[in-house]
Amino acid sequence: MEVISINVAGKSLELGAQPSYGAFNDLCQGEDRTGLRLWALPARRVVKFLEDAPALVRGKNVIELGCGALAALARASLALGAKAALATDGSEAIVALARAHCAAAQLRFGEPCVDAPPGAADLVLGSELLYYNTNLDALVATIADQLSEDGVCVLCVVHRVHGGAAALAASALKHGLLAFDAPSANDDADVVDASRLHVLCRAGRVESLFDS
Repeated sequence: MEVISINVAGKSLELGAQPSYGAFNDLCQGEDRTGLRLWALPARRVVKFLEDAPALVRGKNVIELGCGALAALARASLALGAKAALATDGSEAIVALARAHCAAAQLRFGEPCVDAPPGAADLVLGSELLYYNTNLDALVATIADQLSEDGVCVLCVVHRVHGGAAALAASALKHGLLAFDAPSANDDADVVDASRLHVLCRAGRVESLFDS
């Protein structure tokens, strides 16, 4: 097992233990258990973005999509001053693990969730959600459904087989959202992976987004 933490506002947020890479690969033989391991770099990039735009999270209602067992982004948002945070995942087993850390509920992309009423989230967060079998359009539909009228989604993902940022932008438009690269957030010379940080919101929110 590997003990993992992320830095939040200059303090270490201890998240708990997760399987090592080798053990994780063994666990996933024949079954999707991606939620057992946090891919830390994309999560840390989301947290850094929120640290630089504190008004997006402070006092807000937050939903994390695809939270995994450690619910890192929901917990980090609370540490950054969120009013409330709900961690969600499509796997009932993973949600049971996440509940040890914070409020959590099962939410499958493209499906309604009683515990996450539509239009209630000021901030939707997601990290590494585009796996090979992920339905991109269902993911974006869920983001659009969850966001309040002035809500913002911050998403850090690796574009594997979904058509890249252009496909994300096209799906967003279909669901009444705009999607764009977060300014300067994708220019870190130390980042050697293929993760990209995106912001999604409704058209009326764009002008004020980075004035926050």
